[in-house]
Amino acid sequence: MPPFQVSAIMEKPTTRRAVGGSFETQGTVDLAEFSPSENSSSLIAYGGNLRVSLGSCVFKEEDRDIPTFNYQHIRDFHLGAKVRSIAWNPASVLGQGLQTSVQLCVAGDDNKLRVCSSDLRGADTIKVVSGHKGFINDVSFESTEGSVVASVGDDCRCRLWSEEFSQQTEFTLQSPGMSVSFNPLEPNKLMVAEKGGKIRFYDMIAEKPFMSLETGGGSLLSADWSRCNPSRVGAVVGGSG
Repeated sequence: MPPFQVSAIMEKPTTRRAVGGSFETQGTVDLAEFSPSENSSSLIAYGGNLRVSLGSCVFKEEDRDIPTFNYQHIRDFHLGAKVRSIAWNPASVLGQGLQTSVQLCVAGDDNKLRVCSSDLRGADTIKVVSGHKGFINDVSFESTEGSVVASVGDDCRCRLWSEEFSQQTEFTLQSPGMSVSFNPLEPNKLMVAEKGGKIRFYDMIAEKPFMSLETGGGSLLSADWSRCNPSRVGAVVGGSG
């Protein structure tokens, strides 16, 4: 089987021109996620069958000493399950005078979460977390400190996990949960999107929904919450047939 490729793209803010590069991988790649943290923004995690790989992407605009784009493979986390979702802990830090510490939460097709942690010097751990009774469709860290993790799945549950990954609470959904996300501008608010088309917003202090939207018609496949404007939500809805 030939190697697969991952493409990485960076937009230059001064010209609005996109620059990018690509690198080959071994095995199928279904998902790729850059770290959202400024302290580890060069790190990318990508996964497919049985593992998640970790690497560093540096563009010429960030380092004039490289020709165009440089990718360096760092780690493979062998999971034993197909990857369905990847979430970065926003507290991940990459060097720069600070102690390196990175953490991912990965949803597998065996209905389990795996918490992958590393100091990138050889101290790697993988913690398996059980609780969901069906496929886990999405997972998200609380967007400022990474102190809470939310996951949703086909068992019609949104589950909230503590920093130690013990379950804190759960919300019952009307249909399978497809997407879940915290908003960085309002970290105490959580969005949960259901396959039936309902999108709910929860107050994490009261642990109750305070608003909901309906997409109308067809199955909701995924949804995302704007990182810059919490009043904006986008959703992908399939046909009703």
